[in-house]
Amino acid sequence: MNRESARTRVWLLALLGLFLFGCGHSMSATVKGSKKPKQKTCTLGERVEIDNGGFRIVQKCVSEENLTVGDGRMEMTEWDFPIEDSFADALREDCIIRSAWVEMELRPTKNPFDESLAVRNRWEFGLEEIRSLDPDSGWQKVEIDMMRRPGGRSPYTPQTLRELMLEGPWSRLRIEYGYDAQISWAKIDLSCK
Repeated sequence: MNRESARTRVWLLALLGLFLFGCGHSMSATVKGSKKPKQKTCTLGERVEIDNGGFRIVQKCVSEENLTVGDGRMEMTEWDFPIEDSFADALREDCIIRSAWVEMELRPTKNPFDESLAVRNRWEFGLEEIRSLDPDSGWQKVEIDMMRRPGGRSPYTPQTLRELMLEGPWSRLRIEYGYDAQISWAKIDLSCK
């Protein structure tokens, strides 16, 4: 093989590698809040919302034992992960989601057995990772692969995630957490190809 054909072969292999491995898109989005959010006292039957940075804490006060909103007890924490325009454009062009990881910093306020983490009004994910947290260990980080579930398939398939991220007028992924924890930080890492 002469030097010119070897050089051509190297260029072709480099272009093929770029096509196979470099034609993907990735993005990250982070939401932050305080580890000590504002608290508010409520009355029975009242629904209260408190903003905590990029998070919204929501509680309907239905019990005499829990009339404080923002303390991480019997409340929902909601937030949106914004989807970058370039990533949304790639999804619209049928870029297939290959990974979707959520990382959170939270402090369980009691045994996390009944906790729920979900795309708003959809199926739960991350239950095993959250339910294994120790409520006496303070602030803890947890990483969750949305597309894989131990012992079974995740309802969050690449196509389902794509549809959820593109529904509505804004590209975002709407998340909700309940019921007994405070959340100070959340991040999503996405890739598609």
